[in-house]
Amino acid sequence: MQCEDVMKSDIECVSPQTSIQAAARRMREQNVGFLPVCDEGMRVVGTVTDRDITIRGVADGVPITSGVISLSDIAQRDELSGGNTLRHVSSRESRGYTVAPIS
Repeated sequence: MQCEDVMKSDIECVSPQTSIQAAARRMREQNVGFLPVCDEGMRVVGTVTDRDITIRGVADGVPITSGVISLSDIAQRDELSGGNTLRHVSSRESRGYTVAPIS
């Protein structure tokens, strides 16, 4: 599977000067969990995620950047490898719970 198989190409972006509240509203309107942050030339300089806003933005007042393929993009793939990837990520973050692979 390639990135192009799961990525979205019809996306909107925000500028580095966009407020956290405006980015959150845009995510809600577009039903997405992240937005690319683009400069004046529409080049991606980072991304802001819903997790950045809720965990870091609200707690510290500073959103940070992260990746551009979301777990929901992988989950929407109807392939065994997508499910296994989600289980692997989930098991790392579950702190003590183990997830058995699909046989």
